[in-house]
Amino acid sequence: NERILAEEWSVNDKIHTLSILVSLGRMAKYCEDIAEVTINMGVRVAGELRL
Repeated sequence: NERILAEEWSVNDKIHTLSILVSLGRMAKYCEDIAEVTINMGVRVAGELRL
């Protein structure tokens, strides 16, 4: 963030870029949550985890 703010861009460009980065961070967290749920949905049979 500091690097973007230090660039000689317009305020609108900086806000737009930071907004994109925040959105990408949220998507990464969402994908992480999906991966965790998918792993946890493995079927347990006789004490074993089958994927």
